[in-house]
Amino acid sequence: MRVTCAMFMLFFAAYMAVAADTIPMDVKLGLWETTSTHTSAGAPPIPQEMLDRLTPEQRAKFEERMKGRSGQPKAETHRSCLTKEKLEKYFLFEDDKEMHCTRNILSATARKIDAKLDCSNATGIKMNGTIKVDSPDPETANGTIHMTSSGGGNSMNIDSTFKSKWLSSSCGNVE
Repeated sequence: MRVTCAMFMLFFAAYMAVAADTIPMDVKLGLWETTSTHTSAGAPPIPQEMLDRLTPEQRAKFEERMKGRSGQPKAETHRSCLTKEKLEKYFLFEDDKEMHCTRNILSATARKIDAKLDCSNATGIKMNGTIKVDSPDPETANGTIHMTSSGGGNSMNIDSTFKSKWLSSSCGNVE
């Protein structure tokens, strides 16, 4: 689901970047590993026309699956390569092809970022929330994200925590 993917990219990238009007975080470049845990509550904001395309059986299965996921923590671990270019381009705040976001940096230093995001897309889905990132040293970063997504008559809250650790200056084949 695109909203979930977008959320994952937001918290996965959070330790990588800050906004153009702040100082980049003082973290090492290279291979990083991020473990995140997220929970969601509510119904995903799926446009009605997409839901209307489902057969009654498909829709019942979908709704049952969403109920089963609601409130259940999900943990994921992912590796990424943090380059100087990614850090300088402020990857966290770039729009993807479908979601367009504005940012409000509440506070930012080389060690901490507090930001608010407001996003929307052409299908009427809106997301807003907060991101807090703390990097106590150049080899670790952790944070929290709270997002609310709405559209199609539904609303979903997503809460995430993440811990990132630097592994190596060489990324190998990891992007």
